[in-house]
Order: sequence, then C-alpha cells, then structure tokens
Amino acid sequence: MKRAPSQQNQRPSLREDLIALDRQILHLLLRRYNLLQHMKGTRGFLIPSEEKELREAWQAEVSRVSQDARLSSEFFTLMQDLRFLPKQTHAPEAPKIRQAFNLAPAKKAVNFGLNLPLDPFYAHSYLLLAALLGESLKLTPCLMHDGQHAFLRCLSDLGAKITTKNECVELVKGAPLKLEDQSLHIGCDINNFYLLAAQYIVRPSRVRFTAEGNVKLANLQKLAHFLPQLGARIMYVVPKSSSFPIRLESSGVLPDKIIIPSEIQDEFCLALLWALPFAEEPVQVDLRGKAHCAQILQAAQDFLGACKAHVQIGDGTIEITPSLLKTGPELEIPCEVHLASFLLTLPLLLGGSCTLNGLWPKNEVAQKVQEVLQALGLKFRLGANNNLLHVQGEGLAQMGDISLPKAQALFRADTLPFMCTLQAALTLAGKKVQVPNDLGYEALSFFRGCGLEIDEQGNLFKDPQVDTANLMWTAPSATWALAYATCACQRLGAGFKLTNAGIITQIWPKYWALYNGLPTPFCNTEHAPIIKRRHIVE
Repeated sequence: MKRAPSQQNQRPSLREDLIALDRQILHLLLRRYNLLQHMKGTRGFLIPSEEKELREAWQAEVSRVSQDARLSSEFFTLMQDLRFLPKQTHAPEAPKIRQAFNLAPAKKAVNFGLNLPLDPFYAHSYLLLAALLGESLKLTPCLMHDGQHAFLRCLSDLGAKITTKNECVELVKGAPLKLEDQSLHIGCDINNFYLLAAQYIVRPSRVRFTAEGNVKLANLQKLAHFLPQLGARIMYVVPKSSSFPIRLESSGVLPDKIIIPSEIQDEFCLALLWALPFAEEPVQVDLRGKAHCAQILQAAQDFLGACKAHVQIGDGTIEITPSLLKTGPELEIPCEVHLASFLLTLPLLLGGSCTLNGLWPKNEVAQKVQEVLQALGLKFRLGANNNLLHVQGEGLAQMGDISLPKAQALFRADTLPFMCTLQAALTLAGKKVQVPNDLGYEALSFFRGCGLEIDEQGNLFKDPQVDTANLMWTAPSATWALAYATCACQRLGAGFKLTNAGIITQIWPKYWALYNGLPTPFCNTEHAPIIKRRHIVE
C-alpha cells in the first residue's frame, strides 16, 4: 500500500499553486483594466448607468459565494481604480519604462533654508471662511497637491473666484458664497469632505459628494450614525455601500447641545466648530468623550478667536454663538508638521543645519516630534512666536550611544512613518532599537524594504541574508514613500530603490526637487534665501 505524502511534502506544491494562481489573477485584473479603458474611451470615465450595471452584476455574483461586504463593495471599487504600467513594445523608438528610482543622496552635511508649506486643513478652512464672507485672501506657500486642487475646484463650483500661481492661492473679493444644491468632488482628501459637509449641516441643504483614491473607500458608517443628532443624514448612492458617492441632506435645525462620540474624527469635530458661528442659534458642544479634547478646544479657541467668533470654553465644552466672522492678516496658519518632520530629520541623519520659515504648531504632535528629535541630539531652536525654526545636527554616524525615546503619542497612523524612519535609521547606524508590538503590516514591509528584520525580543537588526545593493520597495502610500526616501540618507552602500517614487507628488509636488538637490538644494550660496513670511494678505 502506498503511503500518503506527508503534509510537509505537500506544502511546497501548494505554495507553487498559490503563486501560479495569484499570477493568473493579476493577468485577469490587467485584462479587466484594458477592457475598462476601452469602455471609457476618449471621455476618460464610465457612463454612470454602465458603472451601475457592472457593480450590480458583481454584487449578484459575490452574493452566490460570500457575504463579505468588503468583497461586494470595496473590492469592486478598488478594481475600478487600479492602474497598470503602459504596455511595453520592442520597437526601437519605444521609451523604456523606469522600474525603480535610486535613492542615494550624497552623504554630506546639509545646509539649506526654505519656507515650510502651510497646513492644508487650516489653509482650506481660511479659504472656505473667506469665500463664505465674500472677502479676498491670499495664501502662500501652499502645497498645490491633488487634494488642494480638488478643494479649490469645489470652491469654484460654488461660485468663488480663485487664481493660482506657483505656490500662491488668491481668492478674489466677491459676493458671499451660497451653498446651493451641488455635486462636489472632494478628490483624495477626506478633510475636504469634513470642511464642506459641516457647512452644509448647519444650513437647510442638499448636496452630493464624490471622491477618488483611498478616500473613495472610506467607511462613513460612524459619521452616518451620528449625523441624525444634528438633523442631517447620509444616503449612499450605491446600495449596500458605506462610502462615497453619497448624498447629504440637512434640515439646518441643530440641538442646543451636541455630544461628540469618541469615534468621530478630530478633523470633523474642528470642521463642525468652524461652521457653528453660521448656525441660527447658540450651540454647546461637549467634547469630553474625545481623547484629544484639550487640543481640539485649544485649536477652536485660536481659530474662532482670530475670526472674531463669540465662544465660551468650559470644562471639556465649548459654546458658540452665531457671530459675524472676519478674516485678516492676524490669522496665522501653521506649517504642515508631518512633512516638516521629515525635513527636520535630515540634519539628524546627515549632519549640518537647516532654517525653515513657518509657524510651528502648538499641538501635541508637533510637541512630541520636537521632543523626540531633541532627545536624539538635534539642536532645535524656535524663533519669535514659533515662526522660524533652526535645527542643527551632527549626523547619527558621529554620535555615541543614543536611543529612541518612548513616544506612544506618535505611534499613530499619521505619524507612524516618521517614527519608523527614525527606528530604521538608528538601526542602520548601528544603534540598538526595540520596536513596539503590532506596528502593522505596512511598518513591517517598510523595515524589510530597508533590509531590516525584527527578532523575538522585538529588536530591529540588519538581515545578513539581504543584498543591500539591491533593496527595492513599493510604498503603500505617499507618506511611506517619503519615509523611505528619508531613511535612504542612512543607507549602507548603494542607494535604496523605490518603485513608485511619483506617489510623493500627491502630497508634496516639489519634494524631489529638494531631495535631488541635497545637501544644498535651491541655492548656490552658503545659505539659502528665506522668503519673507506673510501667509495671509488682505
């Protein structure tokens, strides 16, 4: 009698079968993508009725084999948004497709200065406020990334007159903005939705929102459950969906007191507070259930106070009275701290100094970033009113025993890439680093892209089996790509290779001009010129 093969002997065959099956799935997705492009034709988009028919057919087939809502809705949306490389030909004139970008900045002390980009959330908040009041406003330097362009298009669709030149956005004085029934496309920035939706919620209104990219898959269920307390509701355009596109309807009748649940995003809380001065009656907002209650209240006091709103702050609460708001030069917009943190890391990794012109925020994230960098030896000096930064470092290679301080506040989704950059750079410099548990798949993938692994004790170490001359990685998001490019400054030997370097331009269009010019980008003199700071001009 023949003996059945052992499970161990079967596993290589099963692995090979799965790999082959995954390859077939990838080819099917590519074939689907090509057919979809033919359907879109010169229009560049599907006719809504055709997309609805495709979605309904997909959901009907899924219901036969699965009850997983992600497979029914999110996976279909993902397939609709997939992108593939152009088909390669062997013709002599056909350009070669670059498979990866080599990240190998010179290992020299940096010396540069530049204006930090404005925080898009606050820049958009002031633009929206000025448009609602019919006032003029000029902002610089703005990031001018995809999310910002989408927000400016929304304001233009609502009647605002906006001009853009380089990194300057100018709102022309005109009639106050009227939020009539509209269909608005918020692009790839969920904060655009929060800011605009809050203004519709405080008024009797109807509006339709569409999105793109990962935001198109955002789960809005928690917000949808909360909005009826505000006299508003979300209706999903796609049946059995919990994401965009949606319709938002509001009665404009708000309760005297609003209790914000813990699961509601901080940015939506702020957007709602910005909108309440336009309500018809005073409203008290209870934020005691929010983890960052103190930071939200401080931000509201700074923003609404500068706009001349009538606010009264209590113990975890804020009462906002309808007010005639006003913008002006006294409104200061903080810099984009998540992007600035990577610039501040360069003198730490390579040595040298940089002078960054911008308003350093007073929130918890900015404070923790400053504390962590100072604990690692970076000399961090703020100018008057937090409006100028000068940092100086020796470079990790020249420093003795240092360790990354514990900063649990920074191990969150938006700052995790920054923390992982510091962890990986310290390990590559020969320092001992212990990483927290459950950082997630993206962090583990990032470490492996840097040639690092984690042992059983949670210590990062350089994997001796990895060929550091051929490290290649595909970043799951623009911020992770930024982290990889920064960590490449501490690489061993040849540069890191990033397969999707262009993704960074989604959040920072001019980043590669800065990076490729290291150690002295944008200047041929000893010190780069600093443009006089004036974020807001009447």
